[in-house]
Amino acid sequence: MIVKLEHPFVFRCFDRNVLLQDCLKLNTFLNRLDKQSAKAPEPDNYKGDGFELFAECLVKLSPVDMRIGILDYKPIPSTNNIDTGVDGIGIGINGNPATVQVKLRTADWILSANQVIMIFLLILKSLKKKMLKDGCQRSIYPQKSILSHPTMI
Repeated sequence: MIVKLEHPFVFRCFDRNVLLQDCLKLNTFLNRLDKQSAKAPEPDNYKGDGFELFAECLVKLSPVDMRIGILDYKPIPSTNNIDTGVDGIGIGINGNPATVQVKLRTADWILSANQVIMIFLLILKSLKKKMLKDGCQRSIYPQKSILSHPTMI
């Protein structure tokens, strides 16, 4: 499947070959992205944009995966350093608009499994109220620990 990536990071990336060649794991991608960001004037923005590109790729390559469930995904990059809070939009499985927010954060603390589950349930509860209010689908894609790994909401 050929996917056209639209996020501006495609053109801003210092060296796409070094970033992506033989890259089969998320950790490999993130480590390479981190190394490249050291050359950027704003390293955190560079890493964030790179991770948004990863999210675009993931969503576009998995349109029928029920864990993602977003069709016609379009990235919404910040313009003039103004972040809208939404990194992408598409159409959810339910036919309603779907929004994607991508966060690349690592926790510098350790939580127990019970704490992680409680935080995840609180996030779901707050999102459920918001979804019922505005009819917009939001998705959470947790890793093993939602706070110590990159998470898309």
